Amino acid sequence: MIDIGAIFPLFLMPAAFLLFVSFLAFLVSRFIPFLVSRFGDSFNPGSDFAFSGSLLTPAERSFYGVLTQAIDSNYVVLPKVRVADVITVKGSKDRQANFNKIAMKHFDFVVCDSQTFTPQYIVELNDSSHLNQSRKMRDEFLYSVCRSAGIPFIQMKVQTGYSVAAVAGIIRTELTESLT
Repeated sequence: MIDIGAIFPLFLMPAAFLLFVSFLAFLVSRFIPFLVSRFGDSFNPGSDFAFSGSLLTPAERSFYGVLTQAIDSNYVVLPKVRVADVITVKGSKDRQANFNKIAMKHFDFVVCDSQTFTPQYIVELNDSSHLNQSRKMRDEFLYSVCRSAGIPFIQMKVQTGYSVAAVAGIIRTELTESLT
């Protein structure tokens, strides 16, 4: 056993303790500003966030109202659903890369069974932004992902007004075609 008294004479013990406490205080005084500068946002998370308002654009809200009337009463419409919550990436060597491709994307509307909330088909509302090449590529990608997963993917164009009967007819036609 080590005899502390032999290493530090008793009269130096309080001074060593004071020196040790001072050293700790110095480290803390240097470490806290470092943490604040490095991770400052985590100390005040409310400063960088703001409420963004409605989940749906006015065009999406208008279409949502018609879509909920156009579907069978055994279904429910969920807006803005993350693709990765509907589509599972199969285990493969590219699993993480494939997951990353869908993780930050969402479907405009997912029509689900009202009892089980199992997705039945996807409805994408295409406005003028879908004429851009990048949006076309995104839509083609989502279509291929849905086709691979076996879930119908229906694209509808934004209009100034919608007929419930017309939307229901388009959905019936698209679902019939997806089965063939």
